[in-house]
Amino acid sequence: MSIVFLNEVPLVNGQPFEIEGHDHLQERFIEFLEEWGCRDAFEEHLSRASVPVEVVVMDNPNMGLMAAAKGNTVNRQGVYTLTANLANLIKLPEALGEAVGVQIGELMTHELCHIDQMVAGRLISNESGVWWEGEYYSPRDINPYRVEYLDLPWEAEAHLAGVEYAVGLGLIPSVEEGMERLRMIYASMPVEQAEAYDAWYAEQADKFGLA
Repeated sequence: MSIVFLNEVPLVNGQPFEIEGHDHLQERFIEFLEEWGCRDAFEEHLSRASVPVEVVVMDNPNMGLMAAAKGNTVNRQGVYTLTANLANLIKLPEALGEAVGVQIGELMTHELCHIDQMVAGRLISNESGVWWEGEYYSPRDINPYRVEYLDLPWEAEAHLAGVEYAVGLGLIPSVEEGMERLRMIYASMPVEQAEAYDAWYAEQADKFGLA
């Protein structure tokens, strides 16, 4: 496992977010994991990945309070990078009344599922969109601030993996209740965030000729 830090992380609206004090950020993230007793679990999840995973830690409070803003995964020329957003990992448990360790576990399970999808060639994504098992999805239809995001097949599979993780620990009574909880979270997100994404994508589509 390697923990690295980015000078800039793109926001949903396309504006960069500058990270101040990399050493301080690294210390905060490690302290965060140790405070909530989940550093071992975090590293154990990484050890089960089918390929080496690079971890990028960011602290961006401007992404909106949503499940997907805890972290994400990308494949850049064979380098699998998992991004953990410290700001929302801290905020989400406070807002939802859940243990931080559960959030870490769900994040890791969800994102490592995406890595497995990528390694198997089932999931391919770039600025032009997503190909899932050979079928193309335009970014116009992949708005992470709308409840329909949960039904995208690669997300549905990863969300299910995260929920099953929590059910296995006895933290959620059933998969059905866990998935319903996710729908409530997404359905409660401010409409303005979804509209801002739509507006941003329309601008990008015009500029770069995207679908």
